[in-house]
Amino acid sequence: MKILLSTITALFLIGCSSENKQEAKEVVEETKTEVVQNIKETQNKTSEKAEDITSKVAEKTDEVVSDVAEKTQELQEEVSQTVEDITTKVVEKTDEVVSDVASSTQELKEEVSEKTDEVTSEIAATIETAEEDTKETVATPQIDAAAIYKVCAGCHGADGSKVALGKSQVIKGWDAKKTEDALLGYKNKTYGGVMKGLMTSQVANLSEEEIKAVSEYIATF
Repeated sequence: MKILLSTITALFLIGCSSENKQEAKEVVEETKTEVVQNIKETQNKTSEKAEDITSKVAEKTDEVVSDVAEKTQELQEEVSQTVEDITTKVVEKTDEVVSDVASSTQELKEEVSEKTDEVTSEIAATIETAEEDTKETVATPQIDAAAIYKVCAGCHGADGSKVALGKSQVIKGWDAKKTEDALLGYKNKTYGGVMKGLMTSQVANLSEEEIKAVSEYIATF
């Protein structure tokens, strides 16, 4: 455009003769051609520049998309691995808990079994002891020491404080061992003075258990 204006200005300066007009036309035509050529060149350069920019943008876009895809894949792999690790740890921990529970249950069973055996043994021993005590009680009737002493009370007094027939010792205050030894001596005829004959007949029918029982009764006076 600047070239065209410059050309027109030059024509005005040259003048308007026929020859000059012809020359001016030629110059204008040449100028037009040159301007058109410049415009086309500019358009071509602009188009090439636009294509170059578009190509670079596309390449950059492809790079970004590729990077995003790669990063996404890496992230998915990391997440997958993390999930797998967590799952493995959970399974291992579950196995440990199950194993601990099974072990504790077995120990508890064994402890309960041992305790049950102990209690059963104790119950059996108690029953056996009770049966033995029952047998002894049935086999050995209870001795009524007070009833036995009533025979003695006629001479020795109700509390053993009398001198029997005015000849015996006062038995009140004697301990059970002393009285038992004396009565067994009368029974075996190895003990006694003036009362020996009478006392021997009194204890002849008494068992050793009865003598022991009545001796313990006299010791309570």
